Amino acid sequence: MTVIEKAPVPIYEATCYECKSKIQYKKSEVFTSHIQCPVCGILVWADTIQPVRYEGDQAMTLEDAIRHAEEVAKEKEEASKRWKECKDSQTIEWSKLYFDSVEEIIEKCDKYATEHRQLAEWLRELKERREKDGYS
Repeated sequence: MTVIEKAPVPIYEATCYECKSKIQYKKSEVFTSHIQCPVCGILVWADTIQPVRYEGDQAMTLEDAIRHAEEVAKEKEEASKRWKECKDSQTIEWSKLYFDSVEEIIEKCDKYATEHRQLAEWLRELKERREKDGYS
């Protein structure tokens, strides 16, 4: 008899542009790519690309943290590249609802990518030191 395990449910997080509240949600709760802020009621863009955790997850391991930092860096580098190549006027106009310019979006993506690459490097160094010192 084969036992089928239930797949973990990803939990995503958005930040309200108005009141800065953190909103955690499941993909099944997102309608038309937005979710309503429970604090102030405005609609917030619901990013369902990178989950912040999985329902029922235990604490993140050091290896998980390294992998996550590298994934975020790669995602932000790809987003920066897409925005640099973006020629769709409707997408550019839409972006002005949340940002002053496409250049601001590219700058933020590049900054987050650089920060997460640095974080992954520091975590790898920490892992090496722990292994060297006999910590698991």
